[in-house]
Amino acid sequence: MCPRRRAILKQQEWESCCLQDMALATEQDHARNDHEALLNFQSARDDIKNKCWQDQQYSRLQLVARLEGLWDQIQSARRSYAQSTERKKVEFDELKRKCEKSSREIDVQAEKLQKLQDLVTATKEQMAAHLQESEKQCQHIQEDKDHALQKLQKLRAQISQAGATAHTHLVTLTCQCSATLKVLQQVVEKAQRILRLAEMCRRLETEEEKVLPFYPSSLSESEQQKALRVLEETPTEPLARAMKDYMGLERFWQRFNKAKLEEKALEQARAALANRNQHLRKLLQQYLSGAAVSQKVPRNPHPILTIKQKPHPKK
Repeated sequence: MCPRRRAILKQQEWESCCLQDMALATEQDHARNDHEALLNFQSARDDIKNKCWQDQQYSRLQLVARLEGLWDQIQSARRSYAQSTERKKVEFDELKRKCEKSSREIDVQAEKLQKLQDLVTATKEQMAAHLQESEKQCQHIQEDKDHALQKLQKLRAQISQAGATAHTHLVTLTCQCSATLKVLQQVVEKAQRILRLAEMCRRLETEEEKVLPFYPSSLSESEQQKALRVLEETPTEPLARAMKDYMGLERFWQRFNKAKLEEKALEQARAALANRNQHLRKLLQQYLSGAAVSQKVPRNPHPILTIKQKPHPKK
């Protein structure tokens, strides 16, 4: 054998011895650790057993007390459950009766619902018919609307024409108002002139006219009383009601009537005098024409010389 191989073999043997020693030491160390662990385990097991026994005793006492409380609660709950069950049973019976009654009502309502459904179906059919009719009516209404729009346009044209006519009438009315104002101004001036003339007439009145300015009434006493009763009655005719508003002018009308009567009397006297003057003029003309005629051949008798013989009254 070569020396290198012997060295390798020696090295291998030495390493094998070292490994065996290490394995033996490791086994001894493991055995010692296992023994210590076993001792520790047994000690911990005994401690845990004691502690568990104590905990079991304590838990048993607590559980006994809790079980007694729970038993009391269970008994109380059982009694309350029995009472509530009895009450619920009564309520259940009542609800059962109500349910049966409700079932009968549901059947009745179902029949009513069926009738209502039939009625709804009929109503839908009627609505469809009414819808068709309403469409026709809408079409007619649209036609009426178009016709109304045409009428509206015509009316607008007429309104425009009427506005122009109204403007013309307004202008005419304005002119008439201006003319009326002028006429009223003339009436006011005439009234002022009448008042001035009345004042002048008042100044020209005689003493007798100032003391007795009114003529005596020609009515009898009964007629005057009847006239007073008529004046006191409420007038019914429009003219009489209008005259009621002018009762304050009664004295003026009396003066005016008196003046008018005197004026008429003077006119009649003037007409009579004019007629007499005309008659006298005719007689004078006839007289002058008769004087110029020859006395030997009188053709017509002179009117002045004509003697009209009056008939003698019978005795």
